[in-house]
Amino acid sequence: ESLPEPDLFSGFFVEEIGNAVQTSDKNSNLKASNLLFKKLYILDNEKFIEEFLQKISVCKKFSFSIAIDHFEVMSNKILGIAFCLSKNEAYFLPFSKNFSEDKNLLKKFQKVFENEEIEKIGHQLKSSIVLLKRYGISVKGNLFDTSIAHYLLQPELKHQQDYLAEIFLNYHCIAFES
Repeated sequence: ESLPEPDLFSGFFVEEIGNAVQTSDKNSNLKASNLLFKKLYILDNEKFIEEFLQKISVCKKFSFSIAIDHFEVMSNKILGIAFCLSKNEAYFLPFSKNFSEDKNLLKKFQKVFENEEIEKIGHQLKSSIVLLKRYGISVKGNLFDTSIAHYLLQPELKHQQDYLAEIFLNYHCIAFES
């Protein structure tokens, strides 16, 4: 059975919040009612990561967002990466805060980020590209940056991801604590 073509935006703004969270941690404190997606998968073990890598490798496009410990681009560290392959389904790859361990973990994703056939979608991609380069990843392929797109459509407004989530998705972002 082949995977359906990812549909990142069709119907995305009107879907109901669902209640599926899958993680291997039975003590997880994630609350499904706070999620924008119907399904959130935590990539917290090798089996989940390998299954996800197989799935993302055959996509034509995916979106990603990197959670960081602070906003100083040349010294920040990755806390985790969120991926979206299709509407209402998201994946989160948590990091350990140990640079060498995290670099080894991210190396598994190198082929996906460097695949020129897969389009990457994100917000303020320049910062993400610079950060991933510090971890040994060169992002390649077509890129779609939502902050640039919003600037072109409405240059007079704010372009931060939190603001866009609130006005377009009616979703209030929760701060990520490091």
